[in-house]
Amino acid sequence: MGRWISTRAVRRAFNRQRHLALAFTAADWPPHPRFVGGADLAFEPGAGQRAGSPGSRAVAVAVVWDRQQRRCVEIAAARRRVRFPYVPGLLSFREAPILLAAIRRLQTPVDVWIFDGHGISHPRGCGLATHLGMLLNQPSVGAAKSRLCGVCATPPSRRGACAPLRYQGRLVGFAVRTEAGQPPLYVSPGFRCTPRQAAKLVLACALRHRLPEPTRLADWSCAQLRGVGAGSVTVDTLQRLVRPDPSRHSFTGREREVVSRHGG
Repeated sequence: MGRWISTRAVRRAFNRQRHLALAFTAADWPPHPRFVGGADLAFEPGAGQRAGSPGSRAVAVAVVWDRQQRRCVEIAAARRRVRFPYVPGLLSFREAPILLAAIRRLQTPVDVWIFDGHGISHPRGCGLATHLGMLLNQPSVGAAKSRLCGVCATPPSRRGACAPLRYQGRLVGFAVRTEAGQPPLYVSPGFRCTPRQAAKLVLACALRHRLPEPTRLADWSCAQLRGVGAGSVTVDTLQRLVRPDPSRHSFTGREREVVSRHGG
């Protein structure tokens, strides 16, 4: 696929999002979610290719965070080629296949997912967190760094402050101040949760930083693995890059790295 995408293909993707949004439900949230998954990716530049363009490669990392022990218990990685160009509002069509490649390598059962993107706080009600939650058929939450749609007030600067985010008169999430003095995150349900459950989970997982630990650790790991090489990420490489250092990365010595060779 080149960098161009037809108007017809974009319309089909928009219609797919509208169809998926009709299947959204807030039911079946686990009463005490312990294992929280997070995933992120980083685009890699290639010879004659712009990072993130179709045909280029991206590295994705998925982690499992234990809320009780406050540590990462598993991490997995994968590399894949980008198959869909950047189109505003269609992030999931570009990133979901790559993220799923890493997620499917995890062995630890996950209770709920947090993704660096929007859930139902999306013009068509189906952002990255909603799309992935439905594909996985698991509860999911979107924790985005910027607002995509809707209106909300600016929450007070103290940690834990929230402001309702509404779109077309509907409560679709909250602006949540996860770190005092830092910009809020725009938190919304992805799948099988309510706006308040989503905000509560993100705040509980944001220990000392703006980002919740599952997505923060995935983001950090992607940054380290980006550009390591176009081949497979080996266990030795991941152990060296994601060395246990609770003071900096919140990893402990009992991590389980699950990495295998990846195809294009």
